[in-house]
Amino acid sequence: MEAKPLPQVGNIADPGTCPIIHRFVAPGVQATIPLHLPWASTALCKLDPRHVQCAWVLVLALGQAYYLDSAFQGHIVLHPLGLVIQDMTAEMEGEYQVLLGHNKTCLARVILTPVGHLFHYRFLLLLPGLLVMSVILLLWDWLIKVRSSTETHEGLTHMHRVPLL
Repeated sequence: MEAKPLPQVGNIADPGTCPIIHRFVAPGVQATIPLHLPWASTALCKLDPRHVQCAWVLVLALGQAYYLDSAFQGHIVLHPLGLVIQDMTAEMEGEYQVLLGHNKTCLARVILTPVGHLFHYRFLLLLPGLLVMSVILLLWDWLIKVRSSTETHEGLTHMHRVPLL
């Protein structure tokens, strides 16, 4: 049995009712967004912020995907275990809503952002900072030890000068 296509444009669900999931996806990388989708009909629509409308991308009905916008076919897959992004493009950037059933209950808002291949190397930028922090901690430790040994030495000399009664 084939699912009835949804209208091409729909209203946006209330933003406060569903969780927001933000994903950075590099081109050529497959990203999976875990969502527990029911076996009933589930729809994915892309929000158009200029027109405050939601354009239908695909519908998942009884495990079968029906693409309402062929530009997304092979790029976005709704699966019972979640949303799969394959071969991210700049045109796919934006906010999507995963809607359940005929009453269009919002399950999740997914924000996709494409990134370059160098995005994953941002952690290397932490290395100089960690090195500087290590040097500062070593200097601090050394200064504490020098000061405590000086105070101990002064305290011992002062004890030798105190006359015994």
